[in-house]
Amino acid sequence: MGLDIDAGIPGFYNKKPFETRVFATRHYFFPIPIEDVNNDFELIQNPGW
Repeated sequence: MGLDIDAGIPGFYNKKPFETRVFATRHYFFPIPIEDVNNDFELIQNPGW
């Protein structure tokens, strides 16, 4: 949330959303670098990456 910069005073102080974030299940784990996956054959990439 942020302030409404398009409005004058007193409307400036109204809260206004400025971005929409998306969170997917794959964001729980970071991807493992491909060099590490290639060096260890028992290591598998995290789901979704």
